[in-house]
Amino acid sequence: KRGAARHILPMTQQSPPPVSLTPAEAALSCLTLTACIDGPMDEADALLIAEISATTRGLKKLSANKIASAQETAQAILGGADGFETLLEMIEASAPKRTLLYVLSAELIVRRGRVSPAEMRLLDILAERLRLPPLTRAAIDTATRIRFSALV
Repeated sequence: KRGAARHILPMTQQSPPPVSLTPAEAALSCLTLTACIDGPMDEADALLIAEISATTRGLKKLSANKIASAQETAQAILGGADGFETLLEMIEASAPKRTLLYVLSAELIVRRGRVSPAEMRLLDILAERLRLPPLTRAAIDTATRIRFSALV
């Protein structure tokens, strides 16, 4: 995937986003942001998000249409001017369970089977913006890698 570097550069501070997200929409937006960090989201990413949603409390009861709608909205925001920063602000403002958002993003990245520099930078940005303590982040990163590593 290409074209991601422009998405992860820090942007200037903007006014608060005009639309708020529900906690479920914030989680799906965070997953979509993660899936799009290296370029446009593909079908494999959408399937991974559906799998993660199916096992996440608060997301597993959502219809496929609701998940797709949240993904489309997030992608539309990302495609706009200062889209990365705008979506990040919306996620940050709408998510009461900030640690869970980081966990979901880390899980998506690890389940994809590779970790790109853009994805690592995104995790750095999320950890900072979601105000995760460094030891919490380290524990999440380690646990996620172990959870999705091969058994043999």
